Amino acid sequence: MERKAGMERALEGRVTRIALGEYEGAAGDQQHVFLVGNLEKPENHPFVRDNRLEIIVCHYGPGDHGRHHWHPDVTEYELVTQGEVGYFEVSSGGTQWFEAGDLSIIP
Repeated sequence: MERKAGMERALEGRVTRIALGEYEGAAGDQQHVFLVGNLEKPENHPFVRDNRLEIIVCHYGPGDHGRHHWHPDVTEYELVTQGEVGYFEVSSGGTQWFEAGDLSIIP
């Protein structure tokens, strides 16, 4: 999918909407669609710029693995909407599993 400039939605002191149909197919072969954040690359779907927060829609299929990473200065919150996801916790050496409806909080 072609990357388009100018997809940033300005917040103008009122409720702002990005509808599912505006970003639903935007991931292509990627697992992540960034809807809010201080994004550096042009996006092919609407997004809101925010230096304090990132909101990402993630799509994982059975057996998919996200990249091992950490955020030293922020807390990551993920709401599981379908299926389940496991997180390997380096400090304990164990995996914690989250199911649909669970909110994971990763400091």
